[in-house]
Amino acid sequence: MRQKDEYNETVKELRGLAGQVVLGNTLAGLDEVCRKAADMIEELSKGQNNGRWIPVEEKLPDISVMGYGDAKMYSKDVLVALLWYDGDVTTETGWYNRSGTWSNDSKNCKVIAWQPLPPAYEPLKDRNSRSNDRRWEKDSFRAYLFGR
Repeated sequence: MRQKDEYNETVKELRGLAGQVVLGNTLAGLDEVCRKAADMIEELSKGQNNGRWIPVEEKLPDISVMGYGDAKMYSKDVLVALLWYDGDVTTETGWYNRSGTWSNDSKNCKVIAWQPLPPAYEPLKDRNSRSNDRRWEKDSFRAYLFGR
């Protein structure tokens, strides 16, 4: 069973439990706990890929990026799995275009699966540190990279 199917099944079960009266037991708030749990699971599963690779035979990325004029030409950048002629599988970013090809396709490899990119990294800023000082950030980064 797929993960999304499991989510949907669990949500159904929780919603069913929420409507039942517990006889001979005084579990106050069981109804509300079941409803909240079902709501949380639904919210977490909405629109999330949960890191699952999507085979290209199953679904292709939506064409949503504008090209020339008003025509939508490309998908957003996605992570693609490439199958190489020698059987190796590698990953890199790429996009799918309106003509039905991938930016990564070549004679030596083909895209076999994809998944949306995760959100971009955003470093945490410590208000008590010198993290707002650009010079300090560059020096710290050099020290991290080169051990100086």
